[in-house]
Amino acid sequence: MDYLNKDSTITSGVYADYFSQNLIDTLNQTEELDTWVNGVTLNHDGWVNGNAMSQKLEMVARLMLLNEERSVNRDFFYLTMGGFDAHSLAKSNLQGNLDTVNQGITNFYEEMKTHDGMLNSFTFVVMSEFSRTITENSGKGDDVSSSCAYHMCIYVCDLFLIHI
Repeated sequence: MDYLNKDSTITSGVYADYFSQNLIDTLNQTEELDTWVNGVTLNHDGWVNGNAMSQKLEMVARLMLLNEERSVNRDFFYLTMGGFDAHSLAKSNLQGNLDTVNQGITNFYEEMKTHDGMLNSFTFVVMSEFSRTITENSGKGDDVSSSCAYHMCIYVCDLFLIHI
């Protein structure tokens, strides 16, 4: 770090000074945010054994509860979860993935219930970018849909959370 903060010389250039200062500022802000996030007390016990979606939503909950410290009155969070592109055993894969999403959202909901006014301050938008046929293929999977009339969206679960 000392090397980055050395006095500038005529040959060091303004861009190097600008880069160094931005790097130092970003590292300091990251340390401050880390301190805030780790200082948030969550009330719901279900986070302890959380899955990947629960862990992501736990961080969202922490950030939402820090809106005053972060000087924001609105947030937009984007979370994603893969594993829905099932060419075989589609039903069992889908069930496991939906259970993962459900556990995460349930933990998030239970946490928000414990904070006054938080249940009315966010909206979930869940979407998918890919369509699949409803009927199974020979491997008990599904194929890319060739018809707009009959498809089911199960490729990637994109979860947008808007905090208002």
